Amino acid sequence: TFRRAWTKVLQSSGVEYRCPYTTRSTVASHALASGKDHVSVAKALGNSPKVLYDHYVDIIESRPIFVDFD
Repeated sequence: TFRRAWTKVLQSSGVEYRCPYTTRSTVASHALASGKDHVSVAKALGNSPKVLYDHYVDIIESRPIFVDFD
């Protein structure tokens, strides 16, 4: 199962166990820092671009300004 494989990967890397969900912000931050399109990253995470920037990308220095058209 996924959990068993995940545990083995962490153990072989010398990393203490952590829930896979905790890697979301790391994935988002690294993808954006490497130049990936923010809309594609948000879609992959199942979020809107605004949610992506509001909650997952604290280390990204340049953030787009979102205009509220409502």
